[in-house]
Amino acid sequence: MTLFQLILLFIAVALMVIFFRQVLSGNYPKRGIDYEADIPKDKSDTKKNDTIITNKNLLSDEENRQNRLKQLIDIAKESIEKGDNLEAKKALLSALYYGEDNLEVLKLLAKVYSNMNDFIDSKDTYMKILQITPNDASIHLELANVLHKLGEDEEALHEYRRALELNPNLNEAQRAIEELNR
Repeated sequence: MTLFQLILLFIAVALMVIFFRQVLSGNYPKRGIDYEADIPKDKSDTKKNDTIITNKNLLSDEENRQNRLKQLIDIAKESIEKGDNLEAKKALLSALYYGEDNLEVLKLLAKVYSNMNDFIDSKDTYMKILQITPNDASIHLELANVLHKLGEDEEALHEYRRALELNPNLNEAQRAIEELNR
């Protein structure tokens, strides 16, 4: 046996000893157990030579929130156009995290609920919108339509009348009142 082969044999034996010692010790990550990273609790624990990104390179938190809100609204609008109400609903519910009183999100969500024949959630959403903007005739009209579909005709009639008070040019509300009074 040559010297080179002897060195290779020695290295192979050493690697096998290290390998089997590690395997038999049980000191290795078990399957199904997540690795828990050590994250410093505050910035004082970070290394001094870490790269620090300055604030001028980052958007502010509010800008990030507004950008994400806009993205989610765009996703919802595209999904509504495609007829994918479930995807639109998911995007809009996520958007509520970034702006729970955002009128655009709430209006789209109420529309999606109506498209999905979920008139109870649609009614609740329109009621929430009316808490924010009580003098919006179009919302009163939409709420009245939803109430009519739920069979709550007295409440629907009240909402149709309220919509007409706010905007006398709403022919749809006038027709609905005439139909309900028959």
